[in-house]
Amino acid sequence: MALIGDSVVVYICKGCCVSWWRFLREDLINIITTTTKRTSLFSNHSTNTSLPNLNMTIKGQATFRTERLDLVPLRAEHREHTMKLDMDPVVMKTVAFGRAFTEDEAIQVHTWLMQSAQTLPGFGCWAGFSPQDGGEFVGWWILASCSEPESTDAKDSPQRLITDKAEYGFRVAPKFWGKGFAKEGAREMVRHAFQDLELAEVIGETMTVNGASRAVMAGSGLKHVDTFFNTYDTPPAGIEEGEVRYSIRREDWLSTA
Repeated sequence: MALIGDSVVVYICKGCCVSWWRFLREDLINIITTTTKRTSLFSNHSTNTSLPNLNMTIKGQATFRTERLDLVPLRAEHREHTMKLDMDPVVMKTVAFGRAFTEDEAIQVHTWLMQSAQTLPGFGCWAGFSPQDGGEFVGWWILASCSEPESTDAKDSPQRLITDKAEYGFRVAPKFWGKGFAKEGAREMVRHAFQDLELAEVIGETMTVNGASRAVMAGSGLKHVDTFFNTYDTPPAGIEEGEVRYSIRREDWLSTA
């Protein structure tokens, strides 16, 4: 019997790797806004006073080890690492507004990443370190819950947590781009979803033009199942080509594991 439901979404994200790994497109902005129920990540004033305690307890989140990565639950002491990525204009070129985040925005992102471990057992964000590189920070990988409107009839319907779905994402430091770390972490998230949590499905989405992200999904066993088009207030370059969805079911993963 599944621990937390029967499916999980692996979210490779709309703009995570036009030139390798990026994260936090409009979908994540929406999730931050609805999940934290705070002022938008991109408001014009400081949000520090509304930030929750960063030393929150990590619930049901294990530590993982792959061939080259130690994946540990993201904590307050990792904030410097995540902020460095968020405030790097090269890393953030195709994320959100296509600019580096401010300090307040980067703090809020780290807070949300930590909060992702608070919704459902086994979900959360992991900081990845490379023992072969002296324990250097590589990036982070997330398995997060998602929500949907309670009613499709009302435009501003309240959001409800979907317990049988989650979203996967990652961000990798530029030093480690192109070396397979993103795929290695992604495969571990898929393994965790199917083997540990016994979920039924993993799906991922990215921009059609995002060949590197699509390669990560394909390399993790997912197959292209749909192409779709959305409208965004701050559209990234290439979004006119649409977005793609990839999927793999647990039985297919088990047959090749």
